[in-house]
Amino acid sequence: MKGILRQAFDVIFVWEMRDAEETQQWVKTGLVWNKLITTFHTNSAVDTILRLKEEWVTNNAISNGVKEITAQRLVQKVCSHCSIDDPEHEKNIKRFSKIFNRSRLYFLSEMESMLAHLTLSEISDIDTLELHIHDNLVFLSHDDIKDMIELLEENSSKYQKLKTKEERAEFLLRLYDNFPSVELRKWIQAEIDNACIKVANPEWCKHCNKWYTRERTMIVEGLTIDKPIKRFIQDPESKLVDLEKFLLNKGFLNMKMYGYILIMQGITTLEKVNEVIDD
Repeated sequence: MKGILRQAFDVIFVWEMRDAEETQQWVKTGLVWNKLITTFHTNSAVDTILRLKEEWVTNNAISNGVKEITAQRLVQKVCSHCSIDDPEHEKNIKRFSKIFNRSRLYFLSEMESMLAHLTLSEISDIDTLELHIHDNLVFLSHDDIKDMIELLEENSSKYQKLKTKEERAEFLLRLYDNFPSVELRKWIQAEIDNACIKVANPEWCKHCNKWYTRERTMIVEGLTIDKPIKRFIQDPESKLVDLEKFLLNKGFLNMKMYGYILIMQGITTLEKVNEVIDD
């Protein structure tokens, strides 16, 4: 390792981190090196953080040394020649919509809870309101909060005409109905609106011989360690289950959810996604 570092390469690629000593050394190297890419055997991007802790890597080294985590699974594609429309299309679309809508419902409940504890003067002042959003809605990114404040400033003339705390709180909940991750929500909603769910054809097909196809595609899960996630990792009381909930409320797409996107695009099926990804 010392010999490699003396060469001052732009990028270092480590095939695999196998034991605790090696993992600790390479994560510490990530604190001072521009790009260090390696592989690690875990079930998901979130599980990688737990695995690093099990290898005795400190919370500070994880939050500052790890920049990106990407997990993947290979899933079998459905045959494009013989696949048929899903007879339970509407049922599955409602199921997927409910799953993708959870983070929005959580955001609205947290927003409502925050507003209930603020006074009329705190809600009325936009700068004070921004500080409370930073402190209470910690799962929002800096860009999300910036967009929220800009949207409120655009509608400030209507907002300032409201007299009571209840009227202002109701106005804010209506105004922020699409947050967080507005662009992500628009993309997901477009996929739901244009969904074309397919299932395998039970009849014999000369192209796939009833084996879907021989082709595979990736189901991916990407995690960027930004400031809110760093604070969460550095908290000694934080747990993996809490981190998963925190990320989902932040607009994070796990592998299962990305698999549902591929299903709605007609690339694979629910059966094949469930084979490679546990609930």
